[in-house]
This record gives sequence, C-alpha cells and structure tokens, in this order.
Amino acid sequence: MFLKKLFFIVLSFPLATTAETLETARTTWVPWTADHSLEWEHKEKNDPNLGLFRRNQFFESPETLIIRDNNWKTLYTRLRNQTNTPRIFPDLGFAILDKTNNNLIGIVRFKTSERPGYLKLSYGFVPEIRNKKFGNEIMQKTIELVEKHINTPIVQWKKTSTKHTFHETWFCEGKKTSPHFNDLVELFDDTPTPLKGITASVDIINYPSIALLAKYGMQAIELECTKHYLENN
Repeated sequence: MFLKKLFFIVLSFPLATTAETLETARTTWVPWTADHSLEWEHKEKNDPNLGLFRRNQFFESPETLIIRDNNWKTLYTRLRNQTNTPRIFPDLGFAILDKTNNNLIGIVRFKTSERPGYLKLSYGFVPEIRNKKFGNEIMQKTIELVEKHINTPIVQWKKTSTKHTFHETWFCEGKKTSPHFNDLVELFDDTPTPLKGITASVDIINYPSIALLAKYGMQAIELECTKHYLENN
C-alpha cells in the first residue's frame, strides 16, 4: 500500500489581539479542551474514510492523549515565559462547533513550523460536514487571525533543531506524567521570531484542500514524495 505526500504551502500577509471565542457564519470557535480530545478520538476511530487530519498522531490511548495535551500546554507556557512571547492562539487549537446544534465538527491548530517565522496550520472536519464549503469559512477566519498577528513574536526551533528531532523527543517525553521539559525547551531558540505567515501540508490526492488553499493565495513551495510500506495492521 502506498501513501503519497505532501505539498508544503506558504501564505504570508501584511496585527492585533487574541480572541478566545470566535465566530463564522455557521461555526463557533472555542479553545480546545480534554473533552474535545476524547470526543474527536471517538470520531476518528469511527471514520470509515481516509482521515485527512489525525490528531492522535501516535495512535495512543485516550488516557495518554490527555496526558500529552496537558504536557503540551505546560511546554508552551514555559516557552512563552522564557522568550516573553504572547499566546496568540490556544495551545491545543480551536474546536469548531456547528452553530445550529453546538456539535463538534472540526479542529484548527497552529504549531511551530520548520520555516522560520511561520506557523504550521492543521485543520480537519468530521465526515458528515465535508464537501459543504465549511473549509471556505475556516480559511477566511484563519487568514483574518494571521493578518491580525503579523509581526507578533512567536517561539521558534533552533537552527540546529528540526521537526524530526522535536517529534522524536516529544514522542518519548510527551506521554510521561513527569516529562523532562528541559530537553524539549532546549530545542527552541531563546530569541523569538516575528510571525510572517503560515504553512500547510496537503496530501497530493486531496484535491479539494489543494484547491481551497490555492483559492486563498497560498503557493506551493516544496513537494515531498515518499512511499510508506504498510504490512498487516
């Protein structure tokens, strides 16, 4: 079985304040909580389609996922205190709720990117609302948020660190009840970087998302072609 990936796409804009609760025409955005993590994990397990976004990246138990979430918030609180940077987005991302019934229908998250000055955008929807143009609302609000925070200082990995180095360390430390946070903090630069824009990774078979990002001005800057051989389960 072959999985092909990914387009890396960059969007930057030419500032402002943090909003904890946001709205679009059909959705409400609230900071992600442990309850959302458990609900999303249930949705992922019952999604018969190829997941276009998986939050539980290490396929761990719900209990471990909650530990990771708490450790993630602790890590980024330490990083912000150390670098004197503001929290411009919720550390665990936004939960996207349907205004008509308040159900959880999606997630938007901003994480550290390998590209200096950029944040990595990740988003996903539950199967039942895909292909209903919710992506347009998500991207419009995302662009609005990024525009407001251009030049705001953000934490950045050291030049000697990479995404792979961080994830290798995070894989071991993030699931511990008492992680060695110093090992993780050491991978980040003491000097923050002004926010320039966002990047996003899109599987080349995911034509709707590629088209959506292109519609809002994001351009492909890198194509990574890899093959993953999967056996049994």
